[in-house]
Amino acid sequence: MKKWFLLCILFLLTSCDYKELNEISISTVLGIDKKDNQYIISSLIVGKEENETILQNGTGTSLTTAFANLNLNLSENLYLNHVQTIIISDDLAKEGLEPILNYFIKNDSIQNNFYLFLAHNVSSKQILETLLESNNSDYNTITNIFKYNDEIEFSDKTDTLTELVDTLLEKGKEPTLNTVTISKERVIASNLAILKKDKLKAFSENMIGIAILSNHANHIVLNIACKENKSVVELGSIHVKTKTNGKKIDNYITGNISVKENTCGKTIKNEKQLLKKVEWELQKILKNSINESKQLNSDIFGYGALLSKKNKNLKTDYFTDLIIENHMNFKIKDKEGDVYHE
Repeated sequence: MKKWFLLCILFLLTSCDYKELNEISISTVLGIDKKDNQYIISSLIVGKEENETILQNGTGTSLTTAFANLNLNLSENLYLNHVQTIIISDDLAKEGLEPILNYFIKNDSIQNNFYLFLAHNVSSKQILETLLESNNSDYNTITNIFKYNDEIEFSDKTDTLTELVDTLLEKGKEPTLNTVTISKERVIASNLAILKKDKLKAFSENMIGIAILSNHANHIVLNIACKENKSVVELGSIHVKTKTNGKKIDNYITGNISVKENTCGKTIKNEKQLLKKVEWELQKILKNSINESKQLNSDIFGYGALLSKKNKNLKTDYFTDLIIENHMNFKIKDKEGDVYHE
C-alpha cells in the first residue's frame, strides 16, 4: 500500500508514466558513514511487496561514487526526491559537515527540506538497521522522538538542511543538531550536538536549558526536590525576550507553572515558596547550559547575531566575555487552569 501511495504522489508531481515510475527505487531515509577514507551510504528503500522496506548500501571514495555504487546494487534507478531524513555519523560530523552539505545543495535529484540527525556513538547504518528490524522505518518515527518527549516538548526545534545552512551563514550564531542512538534494540533520542561552524564539538545533556534560551521550548517538566520527596511541575507558554547592552545580555523569561504532583506540602507551603524553588531550579539549568557553551566558545543562542546589529566588528572570542543574566517571571496556574494573581 505504501509503495502504491508514493507512486500515486510521484505520478501527480512528475510527468513520468507508470512504466517509468515502476522502474525506480524510492529512498525514504539515508545514512552516511565514513570508514578507512570510504564513504558508506545506506538507504531504506520502499520494497516491491506491500509494507516492505529493504536496506541497501554503497561505498566509494566520494559521495558521488558511493551513491553510484549503491545504485548499481539495485535493479531500478535510485530515486532520492522522497528522502525525508538523513542521518550522519558523529565521526563525519567531527571532520566537518561542509562537504556533505555542499553535495546535497548542488544535487538537483533531492529536495533540501529533509531532516538532519547525527548518530551518537553508533553508525548511521546501525540506526537504519534497527529501524528496519523494529518495523519503524518511516522517517516520522525519528522526528516524533523529539516531538513527544517525557521532559520537554519543542515548539519548533527542527533541523532541516536549509535551516542548518541558514544558521551557518548567520553571523553570531552556531548550530545545534538533534541526535539519535540505539538502546535496547530501539532508536531513541540522545544528547544534543553542539557545533562550532560545521564541526561537531560536543554532545550536551543540557537540552532543556538550551531549548529555553533558544526559544524552542513549548513546555517542560521539572522535578522539584524537597525533604519529603519531590514535586512535579510543568512549565508552559515559555517565552524569552533578550536585550543587549554592550557585553551584558539580559534574558527575560516568562511562562506558566502547573503543579502535577505535590509531595512537598510541608516544605513548600505557599505559591511564593513554589515560585522560588522553580526559579532556583531553572537558574541552575540555564547556568549549566551557558557555562558549557562558553567552554566550547560556541554561541548556540545567537547573542552574537543581536550584538552585531550594533557592533559590526565583533571579536572572535566575544561570547566567552559576555555577562549573561536570566530574569524570571512565572505565574502559577490553579487546577482549573486559571492563573493566580497576587
